[in-house]
Amino acid sequence: MDSKGKKVILFVFGVLFVLEITLRMMEPYISLDLKHYRDIPSIINNVAKAHNTKILFMGNSLTRRGIDRNELKAAFPNATIGLVYPDDTFATDWYWIYKNQVEHRIPNLDYLFILFAPANLYDWRHKRTTVLIRMARFAHTTQLKTIITREHLDFNQSLQLVLAHFLDLFALKERIQRRILNIIPNYSKTIRKINELHKAQLNRHMSNNKKHRMKDIIELIRSATSHKTTVIMIAAPLVHKYKVPTRLVKFIKRTPHAFLVDANRMDNIDASDFRADQYHLNDKGAHKLTRFVLDEFFKLQTGKKQMGQLRRQSHNN
Repeated sequence: MDSKGKKVILFVFGVLFVLEITLRMMEPYISLDLKHYRDIPSIINNVAKAHNTKILFMGNSLTRRGIDRNELKAAFPNATIGLVYPDDTFATDWYWIYKNQVEHRIPNLDYLFILFAPANLYDWRHKRTTVLIRMARFAHTTQLKTIITREHLDFNQSLQLVLAHFLDLFALKERIQRRILNIIPNYSKTIRKINELHKAQLNRHMSNNKKHRMKDIIELIRSATSHKTTVIMIAAPLVHKYKVPTRLVKFIKRTPHAFLVDANRMDNIDASDFRADQYHLNDKGAHKLTRFVLDEFFKLQTGKKQMGQLRRQSHNN
């Protein structure tokens, strides 16, 4: 390579370096969601280093809007609680967050709560590469080969994965583009309305659709429960009622340490408990949901203690 070619390469890397540093400095001002992405490792690390009960909530904006933190603190005064809820994510994102961040850092996690809508449970093949790219930043460098092998990535996809691992410019390019477009008057409001209408239709359609795979959410639950972590899957309340996919219900029933809380059947939540988008809960709705989840959780705990006592009595007899 001649000196001119070397200068071009150095110039490109120099520009990328400057843009990367600028982006990292500006992330908190561009979007709270981008800031949350950056905070995920520290949130998980905070739970990992705790010496008391370790609890992690995982999900997307349904979790961000639907879980009342004050209720959690009151219910678990002696626990360390982390909430991870990057926007517009689904089972594949959660699987890789768990595998790349949680599993090796908190193998003794006590409770994992996952709040979902039906469409969040499926492996969307056409979105998979995009998901892997945005999750690459959470992987250890040594895990990249495992991801490439498991996901059967070609050279171009593998290159994108590696770049996204080291550079936020690549990992978050989709979200950055969206934030820039938000500058256009009424763009954000219009797109949000279209997205929420699409989500409502999609959740009704996907609630028991057998054509799509649920490999990632199943593997996530299986991995977590293998470490004796209690996994509580929470079916989020939506304006339109739905049936939790039968495959998930059956898998949870036969999996030790896994439980389902069907908040979609709550009878005290109505349209007035949702925000204007009719998808996310407002503060009143979040309070109701969190209370319901906590009540169901403590019922499960009481049931587990009673079963343990019965087993001990049976063994003694």
